[in-house]
Amino acid sequence: ITIGLLMFTSGITFVGYLFSTKLHKILFNINKGKISMNNHIVLIGFGIMGKILSDRYQKSNTDFIVLDVGNNMDTDREILREKERLIISPYPGHKDTLSKARVNEAKIVIVNFETDADTILAVMNVSEYLKDCKDKPKVLARIYYEDNISKAKLAGADVVIAPHVMVAEEIENWRSKLQ
Repeated sequence: ITIGLLMFTSGITFVGYLFSTKLHKILFNINKGKISMNNHIVLIGFGIMGKILSDRYQKSNTDFIVLDVGNNMDTDREILREKERLIISPYPGHKDTLSKARVNEAKIVIVNFETDADTILAVMNVSEYLKDCKDKPKVLARIYYEDNISKAKLAGADVVIAPHVMVAEEIENWRSKLQ
């Protein structure tokens, strides 16, 4: 009787899993691959800062999605992909990828590539994608070099953060206090 019950419940569980997987694929195709989030955070670019932010968002149960380029699938990206938190894009700010991530329904878009050029290109593409959107999410860009801050703002970033510049200023303030 026990073996029979185990076999029966295992069979029911397996059929339920197959049904759930098939239903998920059908809904995914009906929705044209778009994620099912709104009022979420979109991280475009996944470097050290993206890893730190995604870890914090996961711990606080904040809805977020990561858009990244290339096929560099390290362990962190694989984990995000398994959790359906990662979309690979052909280039920074690809229109179809922005659509799948529902950028127009996000509360904030954080652009965070390892180079300023990729960050500025992504900001330009996001701004172009959102130009007809009435409730635009705020676009935050992380920039390395001080000379590129104005370029990121010109490209459409609402907020530009340059951590290296901020740290250099803080170190200089600290040094001047010691003298």
